[in-house]
Amino acid sequence: EVTLVRLKDGRLYAAMRVETDDGLFHQMWSSDDGRTWTIPEPMHLIDDSDHKPGRAWPRATVLDDGTLVMVYGRPGKDLIFDPSGTGRQWQGRFDISALEKETQALLGVPEELRIRRPHPYVRDWDSSDYLAVLPDGPRELVVLYDAQHYVENWNAKPVSVVRILRVRPED
Repeated sequence: EVTLVRLKDGRLYAAMRVETDDGLFHQMWSSDDGRTWTIPEPMHLIDDSDHKPGRAWPRATVLDDGTLVMVYGRPGKDLIFDPSGTGRQWQGRFDISALEKETQALLGVPEELRIRRPHPYVRDWDSSDYLAVLPDGPRELVVLYDAQHYVENWNAKPVSVVRILRVRPED
């Protein structure tokens, strides 16, 4: 599982899932259109040493101003960004799963029906945790992901849907 984008400076940037004990994504760069690459190195956030970007399905995009944005999953769904556009300043983790749980609570969904995952890798319980991200204008993103057995509000029936979330990174 790999994502590949062209950075504003013209280099190619790739981030990938690798089989390591810590599950961290690794990243690398190419200055010659992919003929050669730097040695892959683990990804880290500069503002949150407790969160480790990794596990499954990295997807990246570049905004008009060069900001690099990535979504990934399992368990849960996360979004991070790099305003330097280099892949070396990842920060600003946004926990999409936490937002979903807060929204369900606000709309009166009983706790036992909210997004839950009894085991981190039982994907058909609430989501596959495979996300997509697309720019939508100079400073907005659209994030898409699946939800199974999702209860929208206090009197809704569970549904399986594709959720769409509009995100605007702020400085």
